[in-house]
Amino acid sequence: MALLAMGASAHADDLQKAREHYQEGTKAYDLGRFDDAAREYEQAYEAKDDPALLFNIAQAYRFGKRYDKAILSYRSYLRRVPDAPNRGEVQAIVVELQRLVDEQKKTESKPPTDTIQPAPAPPGSPTPAVTPPPPPAAAVTTAEPAPSGNPAEARRGRRLKLIGIGVGAVGVAALVSGAALWGVAGATADHVNNLTMPTVFDPAEESRFGTFQTSGIALVAVGGVALVTGVALVAVGVKKERANRVALVPAVGHAVAAAGSF
Repeated sequence: MALLAMGASAHADDLQKAREHYQEGTKAYDLGRFDDAAREYEQAYEAKDDPALLFNIAQAYRFGKRYDKAILSYRSYLRRVPDAPNRGEVQAIVVELQRLVDEQKKTESKPPTDTIQPAPAPPGSPTPAVTPPPPPAAAVTTAEPAPSGNPAEARRGRRLKLIGIGVGAVGVAALVSGAALWGVAGATADHVNNLTMPTVFDPAEESRFGTFQTSGIALVAVGGVALVTGVALVAVGVKKERANRVALVPAVGHAVAAAGSF
């Protein structure tokens, strides 16, 4: 009984430590201090072996531009959670980060790789005074993570939005034109039906009234359909574009539920 009680107490202590480190890591993550967030999440994972914390660690390293460590943590997360709901998204991020790492290594290895020695000063020349550089201005860290959604879907959303704007503009133009023709038809009808005016009946004018009225109705109908279609396309495009952006949260989907279970 004493051993069981000691074990339960130790487990409760580990959970409390994990919860504290997780909360501190989330605060640092929200403030853009991604190195501090990764360190706190690692300590939380040491206290409580929860694979969701591996995803949080990877996110912090990724936005802190520690791509090699982010790749390692993402892969560990996928290994621990093989049926993760965001598996495809994480795999795409790993591929993109690996490309960035390879490009960085290629850039670092490009010649020249040595330094240049300054030319020696002529004998007897005075030594120039060295002016210390001004202190660096305080940097403001802003958390703007790269999109982790499907880039192709985001591009399709933007295209749908632009198409919808174009279709809506055509619809507005058609509505205006139809309304104008309808107005002309109304004026023509008033002229034809006004028996008090000293004019004779003109069949051509009545025909023009029918043409203007039919064209106006058709344009108003087409314009209304085009406007509704354009608005719908813009709404679908905006939804697709927003759905493929990254939100500033430490974990996603399954990871949130697991990390919040301390």
